[in-house]
Amino acid sequence: MKDLMTRPDKTKARVRSANMIVQLPISLEYLGACDELDRYQEIEVALGELLESRGLGVCDGNDIGDGIINIFLYKVSDVAAVVNLAVEYLRAKDWLTEGCLIAAADDTEKFKIVWPEGTVGEFDLFNVPSRDEAM
Repeated sequence: MKDLMTRPDKTKARVRSANMIVQLPISLEYLGACDELDRYQEIEVALGELLESRGLGVCDGNDIGDGIINIFLYKVSDVAAVVNLAVEYLRAKDWLTEGCLIAAADDTEKFKIVWPEGTVGEFDLFNVPSRDEAM
């Protein structure tokens, strides 16, 4: 991911924020089981609180369907810090499962997978990459 800092002139730096998506698989093809929906709601709320309390960005909703849930993060000031925060949170809750992806983009580029590192393939808002693509 390219540097999200730009210097329009030598006297001041303008920080551009990034947008991020935390993408998680769900067990049922359309909406997932009730306990999964509760878990994803908890993840969304917790990520929002963690980001806002650290001044790293905001969490603003989700999209669910076709076997995945996307949690949307906006105004992210430090992509690496948010990736670490999200992964640590999901790992601590034992919710870091195969198929989890984190993607990021600034306002000038397409979303790129930033976690797991080394993931091959394009990020798709509506489809989790196959196991071969995600490895």
